[in-house]
Amino acid sequence: MGKKRKDNVDFITSMMKFHTPLMQAFILEGVKKYCETLLEHKDEYIKQNKHSALSPVAWVGCAELYAKKYKQHLDDNYPTKSAK
Repeated sequence: MGKKRKDNVDFITSMMKFHTPLMQAFILEGVKKYCETLLEHKDEYIKQNKHSALSPVAWVGCAELYAKKYKQHLDDNYPTKSAK
C-alpha cells in the first residue's frame, strides 16, 4: 500500500507549522512578491498567455485577490502607528 498523498493545503500547512517560524514569512512574502511582479505586468502576461490552458485573466484575478487579502490581513493584525 502506497503512502497517502498530501494535497496542497496539507503541504503548505506542514511547511508553515512544522519547520522554522521563518518559513511562514518566506511563503507569504514569496507569494506577495510573485503577485506584485505579475500585477506590474498583467496586460503583457494576459496577452502572452491568451492560449494557455489556464485563463490568464483568472490567474491575474487570483493575484489581485491575494494581494488585497494579504494587505488586509497585515492591516488587521499588524497595524502601523499611523493607522491608530
